[in-house]
Parts: sequence; structure tokens; C-alpha cells
Amino acid sequence: MSATEPGAVHEHTSVVTPRGPLDLARTLGVVGRGPSDPCVRVGRSGAALATRTASGPATLVFTPAEGVVHVRAFGAGAREAIARAPGLLGQADDPETFSTAHPVVSALASRVRGLRLTAGANPVELAMRAVVEQRVTTQEATRTWSALVRRFGEPAPGPVAGLWLPPDPAVVAGLPVWDFRRVGLEHRRAVTLRMVAAEAPALLASAHDVERTCRRLATIPGIGPWTLSLVRHVAYGDPSAVLIGDWHVGRDVVFALTGEMRGDDRMMAALLAEFPGHEARVWRLISAAGIHHPRRAPGRPVNDVLRSEAARSTGTPRRSRSGYSAGPRPGRW
Repeated sequence: MSATEPGAVHEHTSVVTPRGPLDLARTLGVVGRGPSDPCVRVGRSGAALATRTASGPATLVFTPAEGVVHVRAFGAGAREAIARAPGLLGQADDPETFSTAHPVVSALASRVRGLRLTAGANPVELAMRAVVEQRVTTQEATRTWSALVRRFGEPAPGPVAGLWLPPDPAVVAGLPVWDFRRVGLEHRRAVTLRMVAAEAPALLASAHDVERTCRRLATIPGIGPWTLSLVRHVAYGDPSAVLIGDWHVGRDVVFALTGEMRGDDRMMAALLAEFPGHEARVWRLISAAGIHHPRRAPGRPVNDVLRSEAARSTGTPRRSRSGYSAGPRPGRW
């Protein structure tokens, strides 16, 4: 690792030699909120990630070459960020320890070569993103996260045009609730997001210890198994931390392994018990292969949460599309 270009400010480089096959897009894609995430860019020719460190903001740029990955880091936090590069590329993961006689999973493991479990992402940024994703559709979560980043974040350092830093937790913790409504967050998620942001210093101080970090996160109202499992899996590379309470994951896993179209978390847990210590790896293999349960009906209505809150504030009962008053929808926490 070394600084480059004497006249440049805060730029460092490194070369990582993967321990085995590496699919950069499938490995790092889970860190972002899909192709529209302004903080993460993943493609066939490389990837870029904007993040915050104790030393300041940073951008990591990953460029695969013959048998290696070139990493460049920019910004005040470049040195600290580039130290995370091996973990983010899955160097701590050893997929060779996973073997199974299950015909479907064995075929997927052979088909989806190069998927490694990433580790080293900022747990506070992941938790903030997860709060935005609670109780809404994927499309709505993507739109809200992008709006939040562009309103309260800032352009990322380095040469990647259009890449943005996630909002500074110190800024988010001090925002009034009505500022969150402008980007599509209702009161409940806004309060939880502010509480996560306020806890950022303590959470980052214990970030080296997954159990301490998750115990502290779990004390925040609105943080439940779904958010905790996302943080454990993406920030720490836990191969057993499968998402519980997700609208699709349980159904997708059950459909992939049994063909049953009406799966749930209980059925998923029973099926994944055959793969102790690798439950999340099996889910990721299924997801990477593009296997999804059939959609036989329209999904959740978009942003029914904000409509419900508006109705409560005016004393008007919220009505569903059928015209009847609708209660709160279950969500992931």
C-alpha cells in the first residue's frame, strides 16, 4: 500500500490477490441499494464505493485485472478505507469450506462461481440504509434512499463522477422530522433513523466486535431481526445471518429448494437447517442465480405508510384500493 502522485491529496493504492475465483459484482453488489444507489457503483469493469471513516470521507475504486484486483482510495479517509479492501473483496471468506449433497444447492454452487461473502462495510451506514427499507417496497426504498443521500449527503472524493457519500450521521441525528418527509420517510422510520445516527459514535467504537455492535443496535426501537441480520451478514460476512422478516427472501428460498410457491420464514428456517453455518450463503447463491418465487398478485402499494400518516393527521380514515379502511401492514424491522 502506498501513496501515489506526490502532488495528489489523500490517494492510496493497493493490490489484492483473491484467494480463489471472484465475481466482483456479485460480491460487492450486496453493499449497495441496487443499481440506483448513489453511494455504490458496480459493473463488469469494476466497482466504486463511497463511505465515511473515523479519518474522514473516502472513495474506494476496485478494478479487476489478470488474477488481481487493483484498489485505489481517495479522500481524507483513504488510508483507513483501503485497509478494508481485502475484507470487502471477501478475503476472509472461504467458500471451499462449504460442500453439500443437496442437488439444487450443489448445482448453484457450481454455477455461481466467484460469489464471496463481503465484510468491512460501515455498520452504521448499513443500519441507516436498512431503516429506510423498512415497511416499503424495494422501488420505494431505492427512491427514498437516493433522495436522502442527495439532499443530505455530499459528492464523494475522487474521480468517479456522480458518486455520493452517505449522509453524515451527525447531520442526520440533528434533522427535524419534517425534513425526512420531504424525501419520503414517515415519522416512525424518521425517528428510528435519527436514533441510529445518534448512536453512531458508540456503534463505531465497538465496530470491531459484531456481538457488541448488534446488541447496541438491538436496543434502538424499530431495529429488529431483519436489520440486525443485514448488518451481521454484510458488515461482518456472517455466512449464517439470513434475512428474517423479508418480504421475498423466505419465499424465494422455499421456492428454489422445494418448488413451493407459498413459502415463509418458518419453512425457510427448516430447509436451511440442513446447511448449518452457511444459511446465508445458500440464500445468496439462490439470489445470485436469479431465482425468485412467482408473483401471482400485485405487490404492496407504494408508500402506503405516508398516506396512512397523512390520514391520521387530518382525522381521515386511510382507505385501501378496495375502498375499505386498511390497518397497518406487516413490515421488516
